[in-house]
Amino acid sequence: MTPPRGRAAVLLLAALAACGPLVPSRGAVLPSELSVLAEQRDGTPLSLLLGLRRNSRDQLDVRVAEGAQVYDGRRVWSVEVGDAGFSVADRVSGERVRFDAGAAPRLLAVYQRSVWFDTAVGVRVCGMKAGRCGPGTLPGLPLTYPGPGKGFHLALENGTLRLFLPQEVSTLGVPLATGIARLLGVYWVRGGTGEADTVVHRTFRGRARVHALARSVAPDGDLADWPGAAPLVVDAPWQLQSGADGWDGPRDGSFSVAATWTADRLCVAGRVRDDAPGPDDTLTVRVDDVAVALPLLGEASAPAPWTAVLRPTWRGGSYEACLPTSAARASDELPFAVVFTDADPGEATTVLASAPERDGLPLGELLLDAPE
Repeated sequence: MTPPRGRAAVLLLAALAACGPLVPSRGAVLPSELSVLAEQRDGTPLSLLLGLRRNSRDQLDVRVAEGAQVYDGRRVWSVEVGDAGFSVADRVSGERVRFDAGAAPRLLAVYQRSVWFDTAVGVRVCGMKAGRCGPGTLPGLPLTYPGPGKGFHLALENGTLRLFLPQEVSTLGVPLATGIARLLGVYWVRGGTGEADTVVHRTFRGRARVHALARSVAPDGDLADWPGAAPLVVDAPWQLQSGADGWDGPRDGSFSVAATWTADRLCVAGRVRDDAPGPDDTLTVRVDDVAVALPLLGEASAPAPWTAVLRPTWRGGSYEACLPTSAARASDELPFAVVFTDADPGEATTVLASAPERDGLPLGELLLDAPE
């Protein structure tokens, strides 16, 4: 393994223990969410949605969506660019407006129900609802929102997108993404509607960053020797990858994830909750492109090079899976996800995951902390 670089700035999700409490000033209405649309250096859009109110596990909830998706509290706007123009869809109402540009335009900004794009005749701005376009100049995106202390602030420096929170202890901010070329849209959401929240849960998915502490543990399924670091918990609607109609909440299916590592091996462990464990219910741990599947019922037979065990209980179980560091790529930032498939007879199969997958690789991340 290469020497760990510490908490490198990479896409997603951190447990933010260094963040101070968000204390609103008297009478202030602080944003509850932040929707960001960015263009990556390879030209593809990246959609992020952050819950700015830290949850009970001292984390910021961070989600991602495919393509250009922006949320303003009432609507989830989807912008799709084609060879001869582009279209804007209102994901809440289902309405779609098409714009004919005569050629593939370059998306420049999405803000205040308008879309700016570059064409052969200059910058054009189109109203999402009106469906009309005209000459325009680029808007100034609101990178700062007032609040206690210095308020909330987004900054893009050398390709890294960072969020600075009120009362933030670190002067570096929270890294949200790397490889960013420019920002296309920023919405500070103070409150959403129930109808929009339903669409958000279906559109944006959790993408988790898990810190592997530099500790040694015995891979025996007994979690008593694990350090007391707060695990990542996968128990929310937006962490569902599929089967929302068959999921009745955390008691129906949920799990936790913690990780450690040494020079010899990486280990992942946690607990699974399932109200009715069945023969097809499986927890899968994936590090890079190496995966192991642990059934909730029956004996786990971990293929080499894994060492894994799941100790079942009448409502789930505890699991532990270890992989030699030599079986993963030489990096301290590894693609990572844990996926729970809950296949109850007669119901839609539910899939909960710490991160989705793309092209056969998990989009989450296992970050190997530096040795103490």
